[in-house]
Amino acid sequence: MVRGKKYLRNHPIREHEENLVQLVIFNTGSISLWKAREELEKILTKEASGSIVALKAISHKQRLPRIVLWVKSELGNALK
Repeated sequence: MVRGKKYLRNHPIREHEENLVQLVIFNTGSISLWKAREELEKILTKEASGSIVALKAISHKQRLPRIVLWVKSELGNALK
């Protein structure tokens, strides 16, 4: 479950909020979200890549960039 954030009513995370797992990919450098999704689709099966609900790039001045992804709980528990 995603806690502490409020999303728009029709946001993809809000639709599946109860059944999501948040995963983080660290040290992603300057990779774009489009390229990250493309690479994940190469690695994961078609069904597994379909379980990805949202991706978000996070970068801080003092930390390495990372990508946060929200996946359905079935895939998230398998990837932990």
